[in-house]
Amino acid sequence: MSVSLVKTLHTIGTGMSDHAGLSFSQPQSQMYGLAGRWVLWIAASLVGSATLLLPSPVSAGQESTGRDQDIVLQVDSRWPGNAYGGYFPLRVKLSNMGAPRDLTLVYEAMDNRRSEAIPRVHRTVHVEQQATVNVTLSVPVVSSGTDGIFRVLAENGEELEGLRSRHALPVFGGAQPRTSLLVISTDNLDDKQLQPFEDAAATECASLLGIGGAASRGYYPNNQIVERDHVVVQPTQNLPVNWIDYSGVDLVAVNWPDWNSRLTVAERDAILKWTATGGVLLIYGTGKPAASLEELNRALQVDREALAGWMACQPEKHHVIDIISAEVLRTGGVGLPAVLPPGAVTAPPKVKSDDSGKWNVDAETFSYRDWELGTIYVFPNSPFPGNASNWSWWLSSLPRNLSQWPRKFGMSARSSNSEFLTFLIPGVGSVPVFAFLFLITIFTIIIGPLNYYWLYKRRRLAVMVLTVPLIAGVTCTLLFAYSLIADGFSIRSRMHSFTWLNQQRKSAVSLSLYAPFAPSAGLRFSPECAVFPIWPHSSGFESGSVDWSANDQRLSSSWFRSQTWTQFLTVENRDERGRLDFTPPTNPQAPVLAVSNGLSWDLEYLAVKVTDSQWYAGGPVPAGATAELKLVERSDVATRFNQASEQAAWKLPDGMLQNPQVWTPYSMRGRYGMHQSLDTTFAQGLLSRYSAEAASLERGPRREFYDWREGSNTSEKRSEAVAQKPLYWAISRRNPGIQTGVKTAIDSNSLHLVLGTF
Repeated sequence: MSVSLVKTLHTIGTGMSDHAGLSFSQPQSQMYGLAGRWVLWIAASLVGSATLLLPSPVSAGQESTGRDQDIVLQVDSRWPGNAYGGYFPLRVKLSNMGAPRDLTLVYEAMDNRRSEAIPRVHRTVHVEQQATVNVTLSVPVVSSGTDGIFRVLAENGEELEGLRSRHALPVFGGAQPRTSLLVISTDNLDDKQLQPFEDAAATECASLLGIGGAASRGYYPNNQIVERDHVVVQPTQNLPVNWIDYSGVDLVAVNWPDWNSRLTVAERDAILKWTATGGVLLIYGTGKPAASLEELNRALQVDREALAGWMACQPEKHHVIDIISAEVLRTGGVGLPAVLPPGAVTAPPKVKSDDSGKWNVDAETFSYRDWELGTIYVFPNSPFPGNASNWSWWLSSLPRNLSQWPRKFGMSARSSNSEFLTFLIPGVGSVPVFAFLFLITIFTIIIGPLNYYWLYKRRRLAVMVLTVPLIAGVTCTLLFAYSLIADGFSIRSRMHSFTWLNQQRKSAVSLSLYAPFAPSAGLRFSPECAVFPIWPHSSGFESGSVDWSANDQRLSSSWFRSQTWTQFLTVENRDERGRLDFTPPTNPQAPVLAVSNGLSWDLEYLAVKVTDSQWYAGGPVPAGATAELKLVERSDVATRFNQASEQAAWKLPDGMLQNPQVWTPYSMRGRYGMHQSLDTTFAQGLLSRYSAEAASLERGPRREFYDWREGSNTSEKRSEAVAQKPLYWAISRRNPGIQTGVKTAIDSNSLHLVLGTF
């Protein structure tokens, strides 16, 4: 697999029924008479028509079929996750029995109310005669709106009404992040077999909230789990081949026989790309431990380190706990205690799990390994159904915050962010108060005393009716010209990025923060770049469209406005074949190390770790050049990275005060109320965590966890082979190939950190 995965955090600132089912008995119709019958018939017809137009309850996830003008359509919207953001995949199957034609697939909101806004997403596809095409329409979930309509338009813009269907997006998750699960399997798994996982996920949710944390905050009628968050799909059900369609899901479980023989190469690659960006992949039913699973290790390109790379589970950490049923949270948390006792999760009513399918807990129950920012778990046996204690043990073994979307990224695309102002470009968008006061003072003096005195001396005061507007016009022109010169015409950007470059698999994972002046033509990203908006206080999605027709993703200008603070978190996948090469020295005390920079960007500072005690550093190292690095102390390298991080730290612009209250955007307030604010911060997210690793140079030796069952942080040592592998850290002041949506942008106060592994 030769795929480059790039993760980017962007901040963009500009800068028919039978008369409605009514019937009348004979006495009634005689009583009303002919005129009355006509009135009632018309009224019933109007009621019937209105019934067709009124929104009807639609649950998230359903399959619909339709036929019109030789076109047969199937739309499948069964999918978990996306409660806080991501792309929701509408999986479409089109069959054309007629002449070749172009059709436009459209998904948009049922109405245009601001509180129910949904982006208009469209894509034009060509379908040959007697041909069938599978298409996924990726819908960005960026507001509280859920009720949408899917339509198909012909070449002339007319709708094929027989193909219209209703599909709802997932409900906003509120203040309760809960793990979502997608199972891809031909096994006949039902809700009963998945109930233990549901209960364990609900218990994790309650524990992280501090249940009674949720009870102590007050459980509101709308502040509850309203639907299950697991879906089982067949591997033959038109799975997406683009990783961003998995971007709203927390966990993906795949049956090994289906992975090995029924999924296509494109489908497997999409899941692996998603895993590398922070996803958790569970492969089960392999029949043997992961280290001896040759087919999987070859597919992952880790066959040379199969035994060393996989880590075994820790059965000593498994213990039985009482759980909080998902049904309890779904009904509003009635009966939950006000305080969660440490060391155990207890809550009435206690749920007795069916132990008939519980796991055989030992050192081979599961094994796992890092996969860039994510993790792959392998179960020799099927984990379903298991019991809630089994699943709670496994969930507590996941790397910190990876099991819940808003904590993984430190934000939600469907609610506001209290840290919005810290991402602004310093000096951009601010009002030049002192410059304007100076110009206005000069204007006042000239248009007043000086103008009067000059005309009075010449006995031509009547001319003031001409000089006053003339001077005012010149002053306005000067102020406008000053604003243009001060802001300029170029797009400015601010990026904070972390790039993980895996040279063995020729892949890269990058996280960054970006802030340009928004162009009027909108932004253009590759189809494998996920774009999640970050909303400021009292704001939210109002309107906008996404066009997928030209094999790319085009966001209309209505997503952002000039001279308006707008920010995006983006996650990008790209090919990256560049690499850094060096020959390890035979002498551990060799004074210099020659390196060759085969990357496409300059490195301002480069540090290579040959062993834990052998570091070489120096710079700059231009792209395509060879340089010699000097033997240095590890502490010197850490100091250099700390200084770079402090110089480009996220903080409020000078003179600006942070609102101490955390609000939800306007679009959330009417439905969910102020109490639905998410208690998340970017310090929890992957970008901050890996940037901190760069500052401390701690990558490699340990993995960090949070055991929510015990309420404590924990860590474990990575495998020796992984921890001892050579790696390098680098600092770049130029964009390391990350998409920004625009052709060119001038960086301002940017920082790019690079981690490379061989």
